[in-house]
Amino acid sequence: MTATKFSLTTRELCQALDIGETTLRRLREQGYLTAGKHYRHVGVGSVRPRLRWCLEEVEAAITNRSRRLKVGAA
Repeated sequence: MTATKFSLTTRELCQALDIGETTLRRLREQGYLTAGKHYRHVGVGSVRPRLRWCLEEVEAAITNRSRRLKVGAA
């Protein structure tokens, strides 16, 4: 796992995936996106550290979640 893997800011990730920041925050709070795999904290020790995201991992998690929701609805 390299530092360049986590290269996108929250805003950049949302633009790349065409989702809202509220949706992204909800996915984190529900446990679909986890630290170390989908994002990492930048500026640890600060009151509110910024996050850097891995586009590929987040995209895969959203895709898998969508598939599970579709299978459950069928």
